Amino acid sequence: MASETLHQLIKQAQTLTYEEQQRLAAHLDKMIHQQNRLRTNRSRWEEIQALREEILKIAAKYGADNVRIVGKIMQEEIPEEVNFIVNLEPGRSLLDQGGLLMELRELLGDDLYVTVEGGLKGEYRQRVLQEAVAL
Repeated sequence: MASETLHQLIKQAQTLTYEEQQRLAAHLDKMIHQQNRLRTNRSRWEEIQALREEILKIAAKYGADNVRIVGKIMQEEIPEEVNFIVNLEPGRSLLDQGGLLMELRELLGDDLYVTVEGGLKGEYRQRVLQEAVAL
């Protein structure tokens, strides 16, 4: 069925002017690019989900809990980075946050950040916490 439809579309495309064919090709290229971005995005999210237990174990090592992800990783766009938001146990410091960041980067790559929930302020805090998705 798909092969027959493709042949019909090719026949129709051959009747278009050169400019129309160029616009169609650009549109199809854009659609393919968007699909590839979606696949990459999903695979990144799937990678994080597959490593969930390991991520949580690393977080616990540094006194972090309530691990959440914020950003476009679950949407149809490729995220520029993965943003984790965590809560730190009392008595933990920036060194713990940095250690967590370094280990997560070793596991998942350099394009991620770790933010402590207490460091978020004002309207930004409210928006980020509304968008956050629990790991």
